[in-house]
Amino acid sequence: MNTLNGLPIFYATIEDNMDGIQAIAFVEAPATEVAMLKFNKDKERLSFVINDEDKKIVVAPIMVADTPIFRVNANGEQYYVSYTPEIIEQMRDKYFKEGLIYKFNIEHDEAQPVTGVYLVESYIVNEDTKAPTALGDIKPGTWIGAFKIENEDLWKEIKAGSFNGISLEGFFSYTETKNDEEMSAMMLILKQLRQLK
Repeated sequence: MNTLNGLPIFYATIEDNMDGIQAIAFVEAPATEVAMLKFNKDKERLSFVINDEDKKIVVAPIMVADTPIFRVNANGEQYYVSYTPEIIEQMRDKYFKEGLIYKFNIEHDEAQPVTGVYLVESYIVNEDTKAPTALGDIKPGTWIGAFKIENEDLWKEIKAGSFNGISLEGFFSYTETKNDEEMSAMMLILKQLRQLK
């Protein structure tokens, strides 16, 4: 098993119909540790400008590739989860197939659903499609999304800095290896780790 800082690294997989993204949350501290870009007229806050008109669009990684993300399960056990480019592509396809482009909330709280937000652009970073440089060093295989914010209250909070990124929520199976052949042979369905928050 691969480890980091003495903790195990598990690799997310999609094994059945339950696995995959359930919603995307606007959060103060994204698990990916990459803040979203805010495209607006506030020149002091801009990293990249589309034009002078306030488009109310934010761009952020939906999931970063091959990057261990620190997690703690309900039992207090610490570990890392990483997503391969192949799994991220499966996640993206399933997300669109299930029509989840309007499903958002605040800080992973189902009691705080958000309307007036939708995905307007989505792509996987590769040698031909680069992430905006203001997002930093983004690895190939990372899934980037551009989100249109028509919800005025949310937009004000984003501009005020209340939210700095997005975080997906969903169910995933896990394995101890990212090698495809080993993955099929060594699959560990860890129920206590399934809820990614």
